[in-house]
Amino acid sequence: MTKKLAVLGSPIEHSKSPAIHTAAYRVLNLDWDYSRFEVRKGGLRNFVDSLDSQWLGLSLTMPLKEEGAKLAHTLDRSAAVTGAVNTLVRDEQGWLGYNTDVFGIVQAISNAGIEALDKVLVIGSGATAMSSVAALKQLAPETKLQIWARNE
Repeated sequence: MTKKLAVLGSPIEHSKSPAIHTAAYRVLNLDWDYSRFEVRKGGLRNFVDSLDSQWLGLSLTMPLKEEGAKLAHTLDRSAAVTGAVNTLVRDEQGWLGYNTDVFGIVQAISNAGIEALDKVLVIGSGATAMSSVAALKQLAPETKLQIWARNE
């Protein structure tokens, strides 16, 4: 039986995730199908409740990351700190919530060879901005942060 996974968000048509994941599954010889679905803010719970047992996991993008954190029965440390989930993995009790953005941002900054983070500007106040702040606090706790955003 083919296992199912998908990326959810709005807008989502531009996402390259299905092509990337499908290629990886082929290389790994996994009988998994990765697709994408337009799910607007407030629609995550209904979408998840409609899934059958073939579904293994979901990738979440805007505007669903905060909803994902509320839906998961268990959060990893980064998800708990940020209140944002970009990955839901099904288990016997429901959904585990992970935030892999923090790790990705830490790795990107580290791999770029940036050593001094005296002052940093974060533009935005959404889930990715929160993940950026958490990553910066890991890398350079004394960094002076400035946040520019439309929302408080």
